[in-house]
Amino acid sequence: MSDGPVMALLSDLAGSEGGKRFLLNLLGALEANHLAVELVRRLLGDIAGAQSPGNPLYPFHPMLEVLREVIFDTPDDYQFQGPPPASSEGIWMTVKSAENLAGMLRSDPAVPAARLRDILIGIDTYGPWNGLPDEALLRIEEAVNDPASDFGFVLARRIPRKRFASSGAPDLRPAPAWFSRWCEFTKGHPGLTAPSGELAGRLRDWLGLAHFGEATPLFVLRTNGPCGVDEIVAHRPTVFEGFDNPMYKHRAADEFNRHLYGSAADIVLARRPPAVPDRLDGGPELVSRGVRFASRRFTCVYVGRTPALDFDPFAEFHPRLLPDGLAVTDVPREIHRRLYAAA
Repeated sequence: MSDGPVMALLSDLAGSEGGKRFLLNLLGALEANHLAVELVRRLLGDIAGAQSPGNPLYPFHPMLEVLREVIFDTPDDYQFQGPPPASSEGIWMTVKSAENLAGMLRSDPAVPAARLRDILIGIDTYGPWNGLPDEALLRIEEAVNDPASDFGFVLARRIPRKRFASSGAPDLRPAPAWFSRWCEFTKGHPGLTAPSGELAGRLRDWLGLAHFGEATPLFVLRTNGPCGVDEIVAHRPTVFEGFDNPMYKHRAADEFNRHLYGSAADIVLARRPPAVPDRLDGGPELVSRGVRFASRRFTCVYVGRTPALDFDPFAEFHPRLLPDGLAVTDVPREIHRRLYAAA
């Protein structure tokens, strides 16, 4: 794709709040050399060539569906391109809603549907799990942790690939699994007990999971002890994994995150008035694929239901992601310069 159409596409993306955040995170990845210039050029060409016209009824980010189509349909092209972090041991965790967990259990090839119903007696395996009472959610926790259940599901929700669907049925594949460090969370938030709304809410905010609204039941799946990042086959996230989270930010303020991990904005910090420097980093995060649950390696914990979110994740936020000395109107030109300066 030539540089003229690229500049026009970058300008179109800059026309919405979500597009501005995408561009700022893309620029952050280019500045840090976390994404190859050739890969970004190809992505922009694929976006421009996608058949989806965008969604003008979604003013936060009209091109979000186009990005989803391109990136999720060809994940091996664009995802898991961030650098692998230096070896670092930790107790790793991933956070899922009850509905996310239901989908992962249903997709487990080791546990057919009939056996899943036998394991979860009295629970509708295809029903809306986010509305289940705590007693049922605790039973699910117990069943998942029971070695006799022998679960082996992939620790990621499954998403459809629109363009490669066959016979009209969506081709489902795992999305990236996001991992963070359990001990980093508990060290900074002592005394929280499960299940509780306080624990669920703080965990959601710390990881910038703004899509989990009021009363969403959350589960943590965490390693049973410290293990290295090589055991979860992890990469530092880039905008190609974080593009559909409105709180994702590539440019890290904390030294710990800058070189080893990525992060979303901590919603508690985002609620506060801007400060200089504006330190917004939430928990350190990595992305992984293909990691399977096993009771000898992981423990499932029902942590509680999230409280209402008193922060609008779609309101203007991009100025707080800007690097020093750069105006938001300069971002498309700066990305364009980095993509074509050496061409």
